[in-house]
Amino acid sequence: MGLATPLVTECIQYLFGIPHTLQLDAIIISCWILLNAICVAFGLQKGVKIASDVRTYLSFLMLGWVFIVGGASFIVNYFTDSVGTLLMYMPRMLFYTDPIGKGGFPQAWTVFYWAWWLFTPFK
Repeated sequence: MGLATPLVTECIQYLFGIPHTLQLDAIIISCWILLNAICVAFGLQKGVKIASDVRTYLSFLMLGWVFIVGGASFIVNYFTDSVGTLLMYMPRMLFYTDPIGKGGFPQAWTVFYWAWWLFTPFK
């Protein structure tokens, strides 16, 4: 939530012209807390399930909208090319430790960065 709040407020600023302020951050965080509190108050079987279903439907709706508005052929072509590039370079990126240059960057990564890169696609 702490990492997503600035992103949401920047999107609001870009879309609606509302300036990014500390008060807007507080409003966004308060809304998240309120929505999650309501979901938890209804219990796992009802509240959290409804929230999960709504988020799933909204995700598919947004995916369909982007696919239609964004140009389906471009998205499919770029996706195919990206998967190929990922598969081609993944072994090198996974096992690269910079043994010659000894820059130490791969060894200096913290759990935060690993969690950030793993969790980013789900935001």
